[in-house]
Amino acid sequence: INECASYPCQHGVCQNKQNNYSCTCTSGYTGRNCELDIECHSNPCQNGGICTDDQNSGHTCHCPTGFTGNNCEKEPYVMIKPTVSLADTRTVNEGSSLLTIPCYAEGIPIPSVTWESLDKPSLPYNARQLGHFLIFKNVSSIDGGHYVCTAKNKVGIDIKVVQVIVKTRYIKPHVSPLIHAPSTIQVKYYTEARITCNVTGYPSPTVAWIHNDIPVKSSGNTLIIHSVTNATIGTYTCIAKNDAGSSRANIQLKVIYDVPKIISPPLTSVILAGQSHKFTCIATGHPEPTIIWTYKMFTKHTTDMPLHQLHNHGSVLTLCSINTQESGLLTCSAKNEFGEDHVSVSVIVRSQNPVG
Repeated sequence: INECASYPCQHGVCQNKQNNYSCTCTSGYTGRNCELDIECHSNPCQNGGICTDDQNSGHTCHCPTGFTGNNCEKEPYVMIKPTVSLADTRTVNEGSSLLTIPCYAEGIPIPSVTWESLDKPSLPYNARQLGHFLIFKNVSSIDGGHYVCTAKNKVGIDIKVVQVIVKTRYIKPHVSPLIHAPSTIQVKYYTEARITCNVTGYPSPTVAWIHNDIPVKSSGNTLIIHSVTNATIGTYTCIAKNDAGSSRANIQLKVIYDVPKIISPPLTSVILAGQSHKFTCIATGHPEPTIIWTYKMFTKHTTDMPLHQLHNHGSVLTLCSINTQESGLLTCSAKNEFGEDHVSVSVIVRSQNPVG
């Protein structure tokens, strides 16, 4: 069956389908059978009015301020020439992603607004007008200049100019590294050493270290050696690099020490038999010296130490209940790996009830 045989499409072309049909409407018509007139298709609204179709009343015109009539055909009774409100200058940083400049225009009828360049034949390639706005994308130095906003209506015209100032982006020059560091550092054995290499330059340089021509696993301006020994002394080289160049500085790490010196020695003493007596031996030095006590008896010809106790890390010796046969020579020795010092004193033990 040919569904199009009855010519159902009033203002269009019928396409036959199985038990159905469809209409392709000519311009200005719509509906299943192209029976509805699209009145807005003919642009009935004048003076910039906006048309909307209404299937009941045909169409509706939304008129600009001041215009009236079904099709906005009646001009305003009062007409006011345009007045433009626009800033004198706009400052923007080079490289900004977006710059928007509004040109506000008042008047009856509503003025039309156009933008143009005062210094150039046309707007820059990255600028365009959108409504009453002038919009720049990805601002560059060539966008600087003067731009004209013109507002017009039937009774007049107003023009304002804005200056766009583009602040050039400062590019900091690259500077090769410069090192400030001491030529020599001295520290005591077994103490911590901090070797600092003050580096300037742009971009910020990277810093590497080598010790006696061997790379050191460290980064940053300060190299920390937790315990200085003979194995860690020598020449440390600070190497600073950036894309503008490189620089290096040698720093000698030296170790200092003090040989032991007894500053508070034990004293020659006369002790009554059966009593106890304290002896003190205090020494300086670096590394800190070890205190060693030895004893040699006069009569027994032995080096056995009498009954004793040690205090304060060995710097105080107490001889306990010593008898007359244990008189002898007491020696205090202070030692470290760089030397030693010693003091010997006599210890005389007398009987509680001497004869005579």
